[in-house]
This record gives sequence, C-alpha cells and structure tokens, in this order.
Amino acid sequence: MRYKVTHTTEYDYSESVGLSYNEARLLPRSCPHQVLISSTLEIAPQEADYRMREDFFGNQVAYFSIQQPHQTFTVTAISEVQLFSRPAQLDFTQGMTWEAVRDSIWQQAGAEYLDARQFALDSPFVVAGPELAAYARPSFPPGRSLVEAV
Repeated sequence: MRYKVTHTTEYDYSESVGLSYNEARLLPRSCPHQVLISSTLEIAPQEADYRMREDFFGNQVAYFSIQQPHQTFTVTAISEVQLFSRPAQLDFTQGMTWEAVRDSIWQQAGAEYLDARQFALDSPFVVAGPELAAYARPSFPPGRSLVEAV
C-alpha cells in the first residue's frame, strides 16, 4: 500500500527574531517493511544553510538555519512511502513471560531483534548492577507476563 504523508509544523514567536538554528526529524526511513519513495522538506522563510545527516537509528536529520528577521516559520514534510505486509510479530497480549521475550530478543536473527538488543545494553548514564537488579526484582518475578511487568 502506498501513502502520501504531509506534516506541517509552524513556529510563531511573540516578537521578530533575527536568526534561528533548527534540526528536524520529520522524514520517514526505509526499513524491512517500508520503502521511502520520496521526501522533501519545505521551509519558509527560505533557509540559509541546509544539511542532512543520518542519526544512529537511521533517521534522516535536517539541520537548517534561517538568517533573516522572522516572526513565524513553517516546516512542511511531504513524503511518499510504500508499505509491505509484515510477518506475524510477538503478541504481548498472549501472556508471554518477560523471560521468554528477553530470550527471543537475544536468540533470534533479523533487523528488528538487533534494534531491540541495543536497548538492553548499558548506557553512559545507567549501568546495570546489583542495585538496579534489586530495584527491578519486584516488578519482574519469575514467570510474570511482560505486559504485567511493564
């Protein structure tokens, strides 16, 4: 199935501003069950600087600045995507235990599982350890369904 998606964000300042720097994450990405056919960003007033980059998660990030006095500006993203049918996914409403979901994430192959794994890793701000395990233990007793635990 093909979709054309349009999203507009408008910024309205109480007074005129002379300069604004912005990042927009408004464009869909291609993934196993979705192909991005086309996408554009329309910015008004006209941007003075415009660059695109891809972030860690594969999202397109537009950086732009408006270097003329303005009291409002709009960003409109216009995209066309093709969606394909997806194979059956884990049905968390069927009472799967949190242990079963945890194990399937680490044992299965595929992009979806790889994406999920990164959220189980330590971060610079949170490191798994005995105190964090003790905090989580009451919510995650053995055999509890993932939905109930969450």
